[in-house]
Amino acid sequence: MVRKQRTSKETKELFRDSSGQPHLFEKSYQEELEAKAKKQVECLGMTFENDEARRSYFLQKLKEKLKNPEFCKIEGFPIGSDENILVLSDPPYYTACPNPFIAGFIKHYGCLSRKGLRPLRMAVSQSKS
Repeated sequence: MVRKQRTSKETKELFRDSSGQPHLFEKSYQEELEAKAKKQVECLGMTFENDEARRSYFLQKLKEKLKNPEFCKIEGFPIGSDENILVLSDPPYYTACPNPFIAGFIKHYGCLSRKGLRPLRMAVSQSKS
């Protein structure tokens, strides 16, 4: 028995039409990525012209931190070259070493306190079937 594939109007094209003719309403995934690359990004109270500018700025800051021998002595610091740590990192969100930008997150977004939070309690009913 052969099943028909369902087609959805929500499906997007991956690349632009080869004729170069832009679609009237929908953008291709490629066009969405290009638009996203040009969009301004806000991170820790600073505005960057795009995500690549944000990444290069914070990579430079992380590179400076990696030159500090005291920073490299922190417990949990990985055994590896600085270049490998930089390649694996997407600062300030993720670093392959102890994150030196945590203080900036707390300063910008505030401390996450547990005030007003309670454990989740629910009545669970289970039946045998």
